[in-house]
Amino acid sequence: MENIKLDPNTIYGQDFSICENGYGCIEVDGFLDQIIEDYELYDERIKELEQALQRFKIRCVQLQEQAHALKVENDQMKRSELA
Repeated sequence: MENIKLDPNTIYGQDFSICENGYGCIEVDGFLDQIIEDYELYDERIKELEQALQRFKIRCVQLQEQAHALKVENDQMKRSELA
């Protein structure tokens, strides 16, 4: 996320110079272009993180199942040693 140029405080605090007919169109357009670029980067990063989270959840379930299977096997081995 190092390419992101703006944060919420920067956006909120942005002041535009006022021309005779209002804000400077070129200045506002340039600022909005930066916002759009940042939000596109945010969206890409969020999608990447969601995919990674899904992979980690699947792996977590696999490891829990493996741990349970090993516990069952361990309990069975203990019982067979006692018999």
